[in-house]
Amino acid sequence: MKRAGSPTATNKSDAKKAKTSTESRCFVHWFRNDLRLADNTSLSWVVQEASRASKPVVCLFVISAAEWNQHEMAPAKVRWLLASLESLKENLKERGIPLVVRVSESRRGVPKVVVDTVSELGAEAVGWNWEYEVHEEWRDHTVMDSLEKVGIKHNGMHDQCVIDTSRVRTKEGKPYTVFTPFKKTWIQTIVKNAHLVKLRDAPTENTAPISDTLAAKIETLSTAIPGPSDPLPAPYTESDNPPASVTEFINKTFAPSEKAAATRLATFIESRGKSYKDTRDFPGKDLTSKLSPYLSLGLISPRVCLDAAVKANNGKYDSGNEGLVTWISEICWRDFYRNILIEFPRVCKNLPFKPETDNVEWNYSRDNPLYIAWCEGKTGFPIVDAGMRQLATEGWMHNRVRMIVSSFLTKDLGVDWRLGESWFMRNLIDGDLASNNGGWQWSASTGTDSQPYFRIFNPLLQSERFDPDGHYIRKYVKELSAVKGKEIHDPKGRLGSAYFAKLGYPKPIVDHKTASQAFLAAFKKGIGK
Repeated sequence: MKRAGSPTATNKSDAKKAKTSTESRCFVHWFRNDLRLADNTSLSWVVQEASRASKPVVCLFVISAAEWNQHEMAPAKVRWLLASLESLKENLKERGIPLVVRVSESRRGVPKVVVDTVSELGAEAVGWNWEYEVHEEWRDHTVMDSLEKVGIKHNGMHDQCVIDTSRVRTKEGKPYTVFTPFKKTWIQTIVKNAHLVKLRDAPTENTAPISDTLAAKIETLSTAIPGPSDPLPAPYTESDNPPASVTEFINKTFAPSEKAAATRLATFIESRGKSYKDTRDFPGKDLTSKLSPYLSLGLISPRVCLDAAVKANNGKYDSGNEGLVTWISEICWRDFYRNILIEFPRVCKNLPFKPETDNVEWNYSRDNPLYIAWCEGKTGFPIVDAGMRQLATEGWMHNRVRMIVSSFLTKDLGVDWRLGESWFMRNLIDGDLASNNGGWQWSASTGTDSQPYFRIFNPLLQSERFDPDGHYIRKYVKELSAVKGKEIHDPKGRLGSAYFAKLGYPKPIVDHKTASQAFLAAFKKGIGK
Protein backbone atom coordinates (compact mmCIF):
# COMPACT_ATOMS: atom_id res chain seq x y z
CA MET A 1 0.00 0.00 0.00
CA LYS A 2 1.24 3.43 -0.85
CA ARG A 3 1.03 5.35 2.36
CA ALA A 4 -0.51 8.81 2.24
CA GLY A 5 2.16 11.33 3.08
CA SER A 6 2.02 14.31 5.38
CA PRO A 7 -0.54 16.96 4.42
CA THR A 8 0.61 18.70 1.26
CA ALA A 9 -1.00 20.95 -1.29
CA THR A 10 -0.39 20.96 -5.02
CA ASN A 11 -1.27 23.72 -7.42
CA LYS A 12 -0.73 23.72 -11.18
CA SER A 13 -0.65 26.78 -13.39
CA ASP A 14 -3.82 28.84 -13.50
CA ALA A 15 -3.73 28.40 -17.25
CA LYS A 16 -4.69 24.78 -16.79
CA LYS A 17 -7.74 25.59 -14.68
CA ALA A 18 -11.20 25.28 -16.19
CA LYS A 19 -12.53 28.65 -17.26
CA THR A 20 -14.98 29.57 -14.56
CA SER A 21 -16.25 33.00 -13.62
CA THR A 22 -14.67 34.50 -10.50
CA GLU A 23 -18.03 34.87 -8.77
CA SER A 24 -18.72 31.14 -8.91
CA ARG A 25 -15.38 30.07 -7.45
CA CYS A 26 -15.40 28.12 -4.19
CA PHE A 27 -13.39 25.82 -1.92
CA VAL A 28 -14.60 22.24 -1.40
CA HIS A 29 -14.38 19.78 1.46
CA TRP A 30 -15.08 16.18 0.42
CA PHE A 31 -16.78 14.28 3.27
CA ARG A 32 -16.34 10.53 3.70
CA ASN A 33 -16.08 8.84 7.13
CA ASP A 34 -15.79 12.22 8.86
CA LEU A 35 -19.42 13.35 9.09
CA ARG A 36 -18.89 16.19 11.54
CA LEU A 37 -18.05 19.89 11.68
CA ALA A 38 -16.12 20.03 14.97
CA ASP A 39 -12.46 19.02 14.95
CA ASN A 40 -12.45 18.08 11.28
CA THR A 41 -8.90 18.56 10.01
CA SER A 42 -9.64 18.93 6.30
CA LEU A 43 -12.78 21.01 6.76
CA SER A 44 -10.81 23.36 9.00
CA TRP A 45 -8.13 23.75 6.32
CA VAL A 46 -10.72 24.38 3.59
CA VAL A 47 -12.44 27.02 5.71
CA GLN A 48 -9.12 28.78 6.36
CA GLU A 49 -8.19 28.77 2.66
CA ALA A 50 -11.62 29.98 1.62
CA SER A 51 -11.53 32.76 4.21
CA ARG A 52 -8.17 34.01 2.93
CA ALA A 53 -9.52 34.11 -0.61
CA SER A 54 -12.92 35.54 0.43
CA LYS A 55 -14.65 32.66 -1.32
CA PRO A 56 -17.41 30.36 -0.02
CA VAL A 57 -17.11 26.78 1.17
CA VAL A 58 -19.09 24.02 -0.50
CA CYS A 59 -19.12 20.45 0.81
CA LEU A 60 -19.41 17.22 -1.15
CA PHE A 61 -20.46 13.66 -0.36
CA VAL A 62 -20.57 10.80 -2.85
CA ILE A 63 -23.03 7.97 -2.23
CA SER A 64 -21.10 4.91 -3.35
CA ALA A 65 -23.24 1.94 -2.35
CA ALA A 66 -21.30 -0.44 -4.61
CA GLU A 67 -18.18 0.46 -2.65
CA TRP A 68 -20.00 0.02 0.67
CA ASN A 69 -21.44 -3.30 -0.42
CA GLN A 70 -18.05 -4.60 -1.52
CA HIS A 71 -16.74 -3.77 1.94
CA GLU A 72 -19.75 -5.64 3.38
CA MET A 73 -21.17 -2.59 5.10
CA ALA A 74 -24.21 -3.71 7.05
CA PRO A 75 -27.53 -2.43 5.65
CA ALA A 76 -28.29 -1.11 9.13
CA LYS A 77 -25.12 0.94 8.98
CA VAL A 78 -26.05 2.19 5.50
CA ARG A 79 -29.36 3.40 6.86
CA TRP A 80 -27.62 5.05 9.80
CA LEU A 81 -25.03 6.64 7.51
CA LEU A 82 -27.75 8.17 5.32
CA ALA A 83 -29.58 9.49 8.39
CA SER A 84 -26.31 10.93 9.71
CA LEU A 85 -25.69 12.52 6.31
CA GLU A 86 -29.10 14.19 6.44
CA SER A 87 -28.29 15.51 9.91
CA LEU A 88 -24.94 16.80 8.66
CA LYS A 89 -26.64 18.56 5.75
CA GLU A 90 -28.98 20.39 8.12
CA ASN A 91 -26.08 21.30 10.40
CA LEU A 92 -24.21 22.77 7.45
CA LYS A 93 -27.32 24.56 6.19
CA GLU A 94 -27.65 26.40 9.51
CA ARG A 95 -24.21 27.84 8.79
CA GLY A 96 -24.95 28.74 5.19
CA ILE A 97 -22.74 25.95 3.83
CA PRO A 98 -24.30 23.81 1.07
CA LEU A 99 -23.77 20.06 0.79
CA VAL A 100 -23.69 18.60 -2.70
CA VAL A 101 -24.66 14.92 -2.70
CA ARG A 102 -23.70 12.87 -5.76
CA VAL A 103 -24.02 9.20 -6.63
CA SER A 104 -21.44 6.87 -8.13
CA GLU A 105 -22.84 3.67 -9.60
CA SER A 106 -19.50 1.87 -9.21
CA ARG A 107 -16.67 2.05 -6.71
CA ARG A 108 -14.14 2.77 -9.47
CA GLY A 109 -16.31 5.59 -10.71
CA VAL A 110 -15.94 7.65 -7.51
CA PRO A 111 -12.79 9.56 -8.58
CA LYS A 112 -14.44 10.75 -11.81
CA VAL A 113 -17.58 11.83 -9.97
CA VAL A 114 -15.50 13.82 -7.49
CA VAL A 115 -13.27 15.50 -10.08
CA ASP A 116 -16.15 16.28 -12.45
CA THR A 117 -18.20 17.76 -9.59
CA VAL A 118 -15.50 20.01 -8.16
CA SER A 119 -14.55 21.14 -11.68
CA GLU A 120 -18.15 22.04 -12.43
CA LEU A 121 -18.36 23.93 -9.13
CA GLY A 122 -15.27 25.93 -10.04
CA ALA A 123 -13.30 24.76 -7.03
CA GLU A 124 -10.01 26.50 -6.39
CA ALA A 125 -9.03 23.83 -3.87
CA VAL A 126 -10.34 20.53 -2.55
CA GLY A 127 -9.60 19.01 0.85
CA TRP A 128 -10.33 15.60 2.33
CA ASN A 129 -9.25 13.34 5.17
CA TRP A 130 -7.28 10.28 4.11
CA GLU A 131 -8.72 6.79 4.38
CA TYR A 132 -6.25 3.95 4.64
CA GLU A 133 -7.78 0.75 3.25
CA VAL A 134 -6.21 -0.49 0.00
CA HIS A 135 -9.02 0.56 -2.31
CA GLU A 136 -9.55 3.86 -0.54
CA GLU A 137 -5.83 4.63 -0.93
CA TRP A 138 -6.14 3.96 -4.66
CA ARG A 139 -9.27 6.12 -4.88
CA ASP A 140 -7.74 9.06 -3.02
CA HIS A 141 -4.50 9.01 -5.01
CA THR A 142 -6.47 8.74 -8.25
CA VAL A 143 -8.45 11.83 -7.28
CA MET A 144 -5.23 13.60 -6.32
CA ASP A 145 -3.59 12.82 -9.68
CA SER A 146 -6.70 13.86 -11.61
CA LEU A 147 -6.94 17.17 -9.76
CA GLU A 148 -3.33 17.91 -10.56
CA LYS A 149 -4.05 17.38 -14.26
CA VAL A 150 -6.82 19.99 -14.23
CA GLY A 151 -4.88 22.36 -12.01
CA ILE A 152 -7.01 22.25 -8.88
CA LYS A 153 -5.20 22.62 -5.58
CA HIS A 154 -5.73 19.71 -3.18
CA ASN A 155 -4.85 18.66 0.34
CA GLY A 156 -5.18 15.21 1.89
CA MET A 157 -5.08 15.31 5.68
CA HIS A 158 -4.52 12.76 8.43
CA ASP A 159 -7.61 12.77 10.62
CA GLN A 160 -8.86 9.23 11.34
CA CYS A 161 -6.41 8.70 14.19
CA VAL A 162 -5.56 10.83 17.19
CA ILE A 163 -2.20 11.49 15.51
CA ASP A 164 -0.63 10.46 12.24
CA THR A 165 0.67 7.01 13.17
CA SER A 166 3.76 7.44 10.98
CA ARG A 167 5.02 9.57 13.88
CA VAL A 168 4.85 6.55 16.20
CA ARG A 169 7.97 4.57 15.40
CA THR A 170 10.59 2.41 17.07
CA LYS A 171 14.11 3.78 17.58
CA GLU A 172 15.01 2.08 14.30
CA GLY A 173 12.23 3.97 12.52
CA LYS A 174 10.07 0.89 12.05
CA PRO A 175 6.34 0.56 12.74
CA TYR A 176 5.31 -1.09 15.97
CA THR A 177 3.69 -4.51 15.83
CA VAL A 178 3.01 -4.84 19.56
CA PHE A 179 0.52 -2.62 21.35
CA THR A 180 2.23 -1.79 24.67
CA PRO A 181 5.39 -0.15 23.24
CA PHE A 182 3.20 1.53 20.60
CA LYS A 183 1.09 3.07 23.34
CA LYS A 184 4.15 4.28 25.26
CA THR A 185 5.56 6.08 22.22
CA TRP A 186 2.08 7.29 21.21
CA ILE A 187 1.69 9.03 24.58
CA GLN A 188 5.22 10.42 24.51
CA THR A 189 4.63 11.83 21.03
CA ILE A 190 1.40 13.51 22.09
CA VAL A 191 2.90 14.98 25.27
CA LYS A 192 5.90 16.40 23.38
CA ASN A 193 3.77 17.70 20.49
CA ALA A 194 0.62 19.10 22.04
CA HIS A 195 -0.22 20.94 18.80
CA LEU A 196 -0.92 17.57 17.16
CA VAL A 197 -4.03 17.07 19.30
CA LYS A 198 -5.23 20.66 19.37
CA LEU A 199 -8.95 20.64 18.65
CA ARG A 200 -10.30 22.57 15.68
CA ASP A 201 -13.47 24.62 16.00
CA ALA A 202 -16.49 23.98 13.84
CA PRO A 203 -17.30 26.71 11.32
CA THR A 204 -20.01 29.07 12.53
CA GLU A 205 -20.92 30.48 9.13
CA ASN A 206 -19.79 30.34 5.53
CA THR A 207 -16.71 32.34 4.66
CA ALA A 208 -18.50 34.21 1.85
CA PRO A 209 -22.01 34.33 0.33
CA ILE A 210 -23.02 31.76 -2.26
CA SER A 211 -23.56 33.55 -5.59
CA ASP A 212 -26.65 32.91 -7.66
CA THR A 213 -24.49 31.29 -10.33
CA LEU A 214 -22.91 28.89 -7.85
CA ALA A 215 -26.26 28.20 -6.15
CA ALA A 216 -27.73 27.18 -9.51
CA LYS A 217 -24.85 24.77 -10.12
CA ILE A 218 -25.23 23.27 -6.65
CA GLU A 219 -28.96 22.70 -7.18
CA THR A 220 -28.35 21.10 -10.58
CA LEU A 221 -25.62 18.79 -9.32
CA SER A 222 -27.23 17.65 -6.07
CA THR A 223 -29.34 14.56 -5.55
CA ALA A 224 -31.66 13.82 -2.64
CA ILE A 225 -30.44 11.71 0.27
CA PRO A 226 -32.50 8.51 0.51
CA GLY A 227 -34.78 8.62 3.54
CA PRO A 228 -35.73 5.82 5.95
CA SER A 229 -38.75 4.80 3.83
CA ASP A 230 -36.85 4.94 0.52
CA PRO A 231 -35.22 1.84 -0.96
CA LEU A 232 -31.60 1.20 -0.06
CA PRO A 233 -29.30 2.40 -2.84
CA ALA A 234 -28.29 -0.30 -5.33
CA PRO A 235 -26.74 -2.85 -5.26
CA TYR A 236 -28.49 -3.27 -1.89
CA THR A 237 -31.97 -4.71 -2.40
CA GLU A 238 -35.22 -4.75 -0.46
CA SER A 239 -34.23 -8.11 1.06
CA ASP A 240 -31.19 -6.40 2.60
CA ASN A 241 -33.31 -4.11 4.77
CA PRO A 242 -32.39 -4.60 8.44
CA PRO A 243 -34.93 -6.34 10.70
CA ALA A 244 -37.43 -4.06 12.39
CA SER A 245 -35.89 -4.84 15.80
CA VAL A 246 -32.50 -3.60 14.60
CA THR A 247 -33.97 -0.39 13.23
CA GLU A 248 -35.93 0.15 16.44
CA PHE A 249 -32.88 -0.39 18.64
CA ILE A 250 -30.65 1.88 16.57
CA ASN A 251 -33.25 4.65 16.43
CA LYS A 252 -33.70 4.43 20.19
CA THR A 253 -30.02 4.18 21.10
CA PHE A 254 -27.96 6.00 18.48
CA ALA A 255 -29.38 9.34 17.39
CA PRO A 256 -27.63 10.04 14.06
CA SER A 257 -26.10 13.42 14.79
CA GLU A 258 -22.87 15.07 15.82
CA LYS A 259 -24.67 16.63 18.79
CA ALA A 260 -25.81 13.21 20.03
CA ALA A 261 -22.23 11.93 19.84
CA ALA A 262 -20.95 14.86 21.91
CA THR A 263 -23.71 14.35 24.48
CA ARG A 264 -22.98 10.63 24.75
CA LEU A 265 -19.28 11.34 25.31
CA ALA A 266 -19.95 13.91 28.02
CA THR A 267 -22.42 11.61 29.80
CA PHE A 268 -20.02 8.68 29.71
CA ILE A 269 -17.05 10.65 31.04
CA GLU A 270 -19.09 12.18 33.83
CA SER A 271 -21.05 9.15 35.00
CA ARG A 272 -19.20 5.99 33.94
CA GLY A 273 -15.68 6.87 32.85
CA LYS A 274 -13.99 6.56 36.23
CA SER A 275 -15.45 3.10 36.87
CA TYR A 276 -14.86 1.87 33.32
CA LYS A 277 -12.04 -0.56 34.14
CA ASP A 278 -14.15 -2.43 36.69
CA THR A 279 -17.44 -2.39 34.79
CA ARG A 280 -16.66 -2.56 31.07
CA ASP A 281 -16.74 -6.38 30.81
CA PHE A 282 -20.27 -6.97 32.10
CA PRO A 283 -22.70 -7.14 29.16
CA GLY A 284 -25.79 -7.29 31.35
CA LYS A 285 -25.25 -3.65 32.33
CA ASP A 286 -25.14 -0.56 30.11
CA LEU A 287 -21.77 0.71 31.30
CA THR A 288 -19.69 1.24 28.14
CA SER A 289 -19.58 4.42 26.08
CA LYS A 290 -21.30 2.99 22.95
CA LEU A 291 -19.41 5.60 20.94
CA SER A 292 -18.12 3.11 18.39
CA PRO A 293 -20.85 3.79 15.78
CA TYR A 294 -20.14 7.52 15.98
CA LEU A 295 -16.40 6.98 15.63
CA SER A 296 -16.88 4.59 12.72
CA LEU A 297 -18.55 7.31 10.62
CA GLY A 298 -16.65 10.20 12.16
CA LEU A 299 -19.56 11.92 13.87
CA ILE A 300 -17.02 12.54 16.62
CA SER A 301 -13.23 12.64 16.40
CA PRO A 302 -10.92 10.40 18.46
CA ARG A 303 -9.07 13.57 19.54
CA VAL A 304 -12.23 14.96 21.12
CA CYS A 305 -12.69 11.67 22.99
CA LEU A 306 -9.08 11.70 24.18
CA ASP A 307 -9.28 15.35 25.20
CA ALA A 308 -12.36 14.74 27.35
CA ALA A 309 -10.81 11.73 29.08
CA VAL A 310 -7.47 13.44 29.75
CA LYS A 311 -9.14 16.54 31.14
CA ALA A 312 -11.26 14.40 33.46
CA ASN A 313 -8.05 12.62 34.52
CA ASN A 314 -6.30 15.87 35.50
CA GLY A 315 -4.18 15.99 32.35
CA LYS A 316 -2.76 12.48 32.73
CA TYR A 317 -2.62 9.77 30.06
CA ASP A 318 -1.21 6.68 31.77
CA SER A 319 -1.69 7.32 35.49
CA GLY A 320 -4.42 8.62 37.74
CA ASN A 321 -7.91 7.19 37.59
CA GLU A 322 -7.73 3.60 36.36
CA GLY A 323 -11.07 3.74 34.59
CA LEU A 324 -10.14 6.74 32.47
CA VAL A 325 -6.64 5.37 31.81
CA THR A 326 -8.22 2.13 30.56
CA TRP A 327 -10.55 4.04 28.25
CA ILE A 328 -7.63 6.09 26.92
CA SER A 329 -5.97 2.75 26.09
CA GLU A 330 -9.04 1.81 24.06
CA ILE A 331 -8.63 5.00 22.01
CA CYS A 332 -4.98 4.07 21.51
CA TRP A 333 -5.94 0.54 20.40
CA ARG A 334 -8.00 2.14 17.63
CA ASP A 335 -4.94 4.05 16.39
CA PHE A 336 -2.80 0.93 16.74
CA TYR A 337 -5.01 -1.18 14.50
CA ARG A 338 -5.03 1.56 11.89
CA ASN A 339 -1.26 1.65 12.11
CA ILE A 340 -1.26 -2.09 11.32
CA LEU A 341 -3.66 -1.66 8.42
CA ILE A 342 -1.51 1.09 6.91
CA GLU A 343 1.87 -0.57 7.37
CA PHE A 344 0.80 -4.15 6.63
CA PRO A 345 -1.86 -3.88 3.90
CA ARG A 346 -2.07 -7.65 3.60
CA VAL A 347 -4.60 -7.54 6.43
CA CYS A 348 -6.91 -5.73 3.96
CA LYS A 349 -6.61 -8.69 1.61
CA ASN A 350 -7.98 -11.52 3.76
CA LEU A 351 -4.49 -12.55 4.83
CA PRO A 352 -3.28 -13.15 8.39
CA PHE A 353 -0.93 -10.65 9.94
CA LYS A 354 1.37 -13.51 10.91
CA PRO A 355 2.35 -15.21 7.62
CA GLU A 356 3.32 -18.38 9.47
CA THR A 357 -0.33 -18.93 10.38
CA ASP A 358 -1.46 -18.95 6.74
CA ASN A 359 -1.07 -22.74 6.65
CA VAL A 360 -3.46 -23.37 9.53
CA GLU A 361 -6.40 -25.37 8.16
CA TRP A 362 -9.72 -23.74 8.95
CA ASN A 363 -13.20 -24.70 7.84
CA TYR A 364 -14.24 -22.01 5.38
CA SER A 365 -17.60 -23.38 4.28
CA ARG A 366 -20.58 -21.06 4.73
CA ASP A 367 -22.73 -24.20 4.54
CA ASN A 368 -20.98 -25.71 7.57
CA PRO A 369 -23.77 -26.53 10.09
CA LEU A 370 -21.51 -25.39 12.94
CA TYR A 371 -21.03 -21.98 11.33
CA ILE A 372 -24.75 -21.65 10.62
CA ALA A 373 -25.60 -22.52 14.23
CA TRP A 374 -23.15 -19.85 15.40
CA CYS A 375 -24.67 -17.22 13.10
CA GLU A 376 -28.17 -18.07 14.30
CA GLY A 377 -27.27 -18.17 17.99
CA LYS A 378 -28.15 -21.85 18.33
CA THR A 379 -24.91 -23.37 19.59
CA GLY A 380 -26.20 -24.59 22.95
CA PHE A 381 -23.72 -22.32 24.76
CA PRO A 382 -25.90 -19.61 26.38
CA ILE A 383 -23.40 -16.74 26.49
CA VAL A 384 -22.41 -17.33 22.84
CA ASP A 385 -26.02 -17.53 21.71
CA ALA A 386 -26.96 -14.41 23.67
CA GLY A 387 -24.25 -12.46 21.89
CA MET A 388 -25.18 -13.66 18.43
CA ARG A 389 -28.85 -12.96 19.05
CA GLN A 390 -28.03 -9.49 20.33
CA LEU A 391 -26.20 -8.86 17.07
CA ALA A 392 -29.13 -10.16 15.02
CA THR A 393 -31.76 -8.12 16.87
CA GLU A 394 -29.82 -4.92 17.58
CA GLY A 395 -26.98 -4.64 15.05
CA TRP A 396 -24.58 -4.20 17.96
CA MET A 397 -22.81 -6.44 20.49
CA HIS A 398 -21.02 -5.84 23.77
CA ASN A 399 -17.25 -5.94 23.35
CA ARG A 400 -16.57 -8.67 25.93
CA VAL A 401 -19.09 -10.87 24.19
CA ARG A 402 -17.48 -10.13 20.81
CA MET A 403 -14.32 -11.72 22.19
CA ILE A 404 -16.22 -14.71 23.56
CA VAL A 405 -18.11 -15.48 20.35
CA SER A 406 -15.05 -14.98 18.15
CA SER A 407 -12.93 -17.30 20.29
CA PHE A 408 -15.74 -19.86 20.20
CA LEU A 409 -16.09 -19.74 16.41
CA THR A 410 -12.39 -20.13 15.75
CA LYS A 411 -11.14 -22.27 18.61
CA ASP A 412 -14.16 -24.41 19.48
CA LEU A 413 -15.66 -24.78 16.00
CA GLY A 414 -12.47 -24.49 13.94
CA VAL A 415 -14.20 -22.08 11.55
CA ASP A 416 -12.07 -19.62 9.59
CA TRP A 417 -11.82 -16.27 11.34
CA ARG A 418 -12.51 -14.55 8.02
CA LEU A 419 -16.06 -15.89 8.03
CA GLY A 420 -16.59 -14.39 11.45
CA GLU A 421 -15.02 -11.10 10.41
CA SER A 422 -17.34 -10.99 7.41
CA TRP A 423 -20.45 -11.79 9.47
CA PHE A 424 -19.67 -9.00 11.90
CA MET A 425 -19.15 -6.47 9.10
CA ARG A 426 -22.43 -7.49 7.45
CA ASN A 427 -24.40 -7.00 10.67
CA LEU A 428 -22.72 -4.40 12.91
CA ILE A 429 -23.72 -0.75 12.90
CA ASP A 430 -20.17 0.07 14.01
CA GLY A 431 -18.37 -2.21 11.54
CA ASP A 432 -14.84 -0.87 11.06
CA LEU A 433 -12.29 -2.76 8.96
CA ALA A 434 -9.19 -1.97 11.02
CA SER A 435 -10.71 -2.65 14.45
CA ASN A 436 -12.84 -5.59 13.32
CA ASN A 437 -9.94 -7.29 11.54
CA GLY A 438 -7.61 -6.60 14.44
CA GLY A 439 -10.07 -8.06 16.92
CA TRP A 440 -10.77 -11.19 14.91
CA GLN A 441 -7.10 -11.87 14.24
CA TRP A 442 -6.40 -11.36 17.94
CA SER A 443 -9.01 -13.98 18.80
CA ALA A 444 -7.79 -16.42 16.15
CA SER A 445 -4.13 -15.97 17.21
CA THR A 446 -3.17 -14.98 13.66
CA GLY A 447 -2.73 -11.28 14.30
CA THR A 448 -0.52 -8.75 15.99
CA ASP A 449 -0.45 -8.77 19.77
CA SER A 450 -2.79 -11.75 19.57
CA GLN A 451 -3.59 -14.00 22.48
CA PRO A 452 -1.35 -17.10 22.32
CA TYR A 453 -2.94 -19.91 20.32
CA PHE A 454 -2.97 -22.14 23.39
CA ARG A 455 -5.08 -19.65 25.35
CA ILE A 456 -8.72 -20.45 24.65
CA PHE A 457 -11.78 -18.84 26.20
CA ASN A 458 -13.93 -21.27 28.12
CA PRO A 459 -17.48 -20.08 27.37
CA LEU A 460 -18.84 -21.44 30.65
CA LEU A 461 -16.24 -19.67 32.77
CA GLN A 462 -16.64 -16.46 30.74
CA SER A 463 -20.38 -16.62 31.27
CA GLU A 464 -20.13 -17.20 35.01
CA ARG A 465 -17.57 -14.44 35.45
CA PHE A 466 -19.04 -11.67 33.33
CA ASP A 467 -22.78 -12.42 33.49
CA PRO A 468 -22.95 -13.93 36.98
CA ASP A 469 -26.67 -13.31 37.48
CA GLY A 470 -27.54 -14.32 33.93
CA HIS A 471 -29.33 -11.06 33.12
CA TYR A 472 -27.70 -10.76 29.72
CA ILE A 473 -28.44 -14.37 28.76
CA ARG A 474 -32.09 -14.17 29.86
CA LYS A 475 -32.62 -10.99 27.85
CA TYR A 476 -31.57 -12.53 24.55
CA VAL A 477 -32.09 -16.28 24.98
CA LYS A 478 -35.79 -16.41 25.70
CA GLU A 479 -35.84 -20.20 26.07
CA LEU A 480 -33.77 -19.80 29.22
CA SER A 481 -35.61 -16.83 30.72
CA ALA A 482 -37.23 -18.98 33.42
CA VAL A 483 -34.05 -20.79 34.43
CA LYS A 484 -32.96 -19.72 37.90
CA GLY A 485 -29.52 -19.39 39.44
CA LYS A 486 -26.26 -20.64 38.01
CA GLU A 487 -28.03 -23.23 35.87
CA ILE A 488 -28.49 -20.46 33.30
CA HIS A 489 -24.85 -20.79 32.28
CA ASP A 490 -24.89 -24.53 31.62
CA PRO A 491 -28.49 -25.77 31.47
CA LYS A 492 -27.67 -29.21 30.06
CA GLY A 493 -24.89 -29.97 32.50
CA ARG A 494 -26.66 -28.74 35.61
CA LEU A 495 -30.30 -29.45 34.93
CA GLY A 496 -29.94 -32.72 33.07
CA SER A 497 -31.03 -33.77 29.60
CA ALA A 498 -34.68 -34.35 30.45
CA TYR A 499 -35.33 -30.85 31.76
CA PHE A 500 -33.02 -29.39 29.13
CA ALA A 501 -35.15 -30.86 26.32
CA LYS A 502 -38.27 -29.16 27.71
CA LEU A 503 -36.70 -25.74 27.38
CA GLY A 504 -36.67 -25.88 23.60
CA TYR A 505 -33.05 -24.80 23.69
CA PRO A 506 -30.49 -26.60 21.46
CA LYS A 507 -27.98 -29.04 22.86
CA PRO A 508 -24.30 -27.96 22.76
CA ILE A 509 -23.04 -28.53 19.22
CA VAL A 510 -19.54 -29.45 20.44
CA ASP A 511 -17.80 -30.52 23.60
CA HIS A 512 -15.60 -27.58 24.59
CA LYS A 513 -12.67 -29.63 25.87
CA THR A 514 -12.58 -32.01 22.91
CA ALA A 515 -13.07 -29.25 20.35
CA SER A 516 -10.40 -26.99 21.80
CA GLN A 517 -7.89 -29.84 21.86
CA ALA A 518 -8.62 -30.52 18.18
CA PHE A 519 -8.04 -26.85 17.41
CA LEU A 520 -4.70 -26.85 19.22
CA ALA A 521 -3.53 -29.86 17.23
CA ALA A 522 -4.58 -28.25 13.93
CA PHE A 523 -2.95 -24.94 14.79
CA LYS A 524 0.33 -26.55 15.84
CA LYS A 525 0.40 -28.56 12.64
CA GLY A 526 -0.27 -25.44 10.56
CA ILE A 527 2.59 -23.47 12.07
CA GLY A 528 4.94 -26.46 12.04
CA LYS A 529 5.16 -27.17 15.77
